[in-house]
Amino acid sequence: MSCCFIIHGRLRDHALVKELERSFSDDACESVYSAASGDGIDLAYDAAQRGYQTLVAVGGDGTVNEVTNGILRFGLNNHTDQLPRLAVFPLGSGNDVARAYDWSSSPAALRRRVRSTRRKAVDVLALEFDTEHDGRAVRYCLNVADIGLGADVSLRASKLRTISNASLRYAYAALRSLFSIRARSVILRFDESTWQGNVISVCMANHRYFGSGMAIAPDADPTDGWADLTVIGDVGVWDYLRQLPSLRASRKLQHPRIFYERCRTAEITAEIPLFLEIDGECVGRTPVHLRVIPSAIDLAIE
Repeated sequence: MSCCFIIHGRLRDHALVKELERSFSDDACESVYSAASGDGIDLAYDAAQRGYQTLVAVGGDGTVNEVTNGILRFGLNNHTDQLPRLAVFPLGSGNDVARAYDWSSSPAALRRRVRSTRRKAVDVLALEFDTEHDGRAVRYCLNVADIGLGADVSLRASKLRTISNASLRYAYAALRSLFSIRARSVILRFDESTWQGNVISVCMANHRYFGSGMAIAPDADPTDGWADLTVIGDVGVWDYLRQLPSLRASRKLQHPRIFYERCRTAEITAEIPLFLEIDGECVGRTPVHLRVIPSAIDLAIE
């Protein structure tokens, strides 16, 4: 089984990466390293083009997202559904995709997944959005995308380079966002329905977790062909903080201004454009159009 490790550049000297590479030294495997945001997309595309059967995202959810996008762009540009499998070796600050499957940072466990021929076909969310300079763009989401609070946290965290620890950086950014964000008016159209109101966040989920273990969509199933929406309306900061234990315990939030829906397509527009975050990275802003692509990518499983 041939595989290519697509490794976040900051992990080049990580002890577990070295152990991982040693454990696969007898196999037809290669390691490539990203140098900047977005590199993982091009590296995954190139590895798929060179015929690797499994691509291993080594890093956090952002790396998983980039490898997913590289695989799917290869399929789209080459008009093929013969795509490499995606495997994940979690070494990020959140690791929410890996959390959904109880995947650990174990080279031996990854070796079993890569050597197995089994695969699990999962959906992805295709999101079209505005960018600052290039007009409309499309990005694929394996885990969770959101407008509002999550995007604000991601944007703030990306500017806090003086805090080297990623977990502390995101925790500090989250606190700053919670105490400064204001609810904004949006129009949410999903399938045949329309809702309008003020929100601090609209989450579009394919898997259950985001934000390092918060179950923002407890019923999400990445194999059912649906996106799970969690709409957090004009909720005060203290009300939101009181919901955190439920998020950590994978319980639905009980609040009159929070509701859940499922859809195959959705569109979000806002009077004042709101930033969009996909799998931990702020990529653009509203208006956002979502559609579900069923069984779009195969995960390597034991």
